[in-house]
Amino acid sequence: MTSTPAYDYIIAGTGCAGLSLAMHLQASDAGFKKILLIDKELKNKNDRTWCFWTKKRDNWFDPVLFTRWDHFVFRSNTFEKTFDLSPYRFCMIRSLDFYAYCLSRLKNDTRFEFITEDIESIGTGYNMGILKAGNKTYTAHYIFNSVFRTQHIKDNHVNFIQHFRGWCVKRRKMCLMMPALY
Repeated sequence: MTSTPAYDYIIAGTGCAGLSLAMHLQASDAGFKKILLIDKELKNKNDRTWCFWTKKRDNWFDPVLFTRWDHFVFRSNTFEKTFDLSPYRFCMIRSLDFYAYCLSRLKNDTRFEFITEDIESIGTGYNMGILKAGNKTYTAHYIFNSVFRTQHIKDNHVNFIQHFRGWCVKRRKMCLMMPALY
């Protein structure tokens, strides 16, 4: 396999986690020169929707919020009441909007490089992370893996599995997933 120059960071996966990390690194004062973002596919379709609660106002992702709710109405045949969610708001982001927003900003920054390739393996070497994809090997000081694959789970690595539990609240022509705290 051929080698490419070493990176400061490699972000494996350009979904919500990977792109959010890249956006935070871009806005930070972290002294990095080169970050590789790698994913097996282009992010050019609306393949997910993310909903979440927040207290914070003026988030970096506010321009891509599809909708937000500051209140909700409980209505029955004999009762109706509006509830204020303050200090919280419930927000929804469509993935295509999020991908386009993040990618347009990161692609204008020469410190970020993008590769569309299926990741074959992620491992470690002497003080380096090693990622193999296609016929190349990429190395970095740190690799952040947001691509979940069972073959990458190892006893001597830190492995996080993201999952979600919520309630479906039905409203005319819409089903809204409300996250539950547990």
